[in-house]
Amino acid sequence: MAAAITLAGRHSPAAITTGDIAREVGVTQGALFKHFPSREAIWLAVMEWVTQHLLARLENAAKTPIGKRLLPVPRSTPSPASSRPTSSSFGNALACRA
Repeated sequence: MAAAITLAGRHSPAAITTGDIAREVGVTQGALFKHFPSREAIWLAVMEWVTQHLLARLENAAKTPIGKRLLPVPRSTPSPASSRPTSSSFGNALACRA
């Protein structure tokens, strides 16, 4: 699973071949097909794995008190007033989008 996810982080899954996955794992395509009957089966297994892990993380987050889920916001030095947007520059930016 990790190899397919790593490759998907670099390339579109549609462009990733079973050969690419086998090379990333360090096995032959034949060995890969001993575990998965098709390329589609590999991606279905990857999506199932991702779904299970994502749901587990969401469930853990939901059980954690909100104060422990939030990270402290770092305090930074305020920027000079000249670099701050003004209300008129904000209005101009909105007008440009219309």
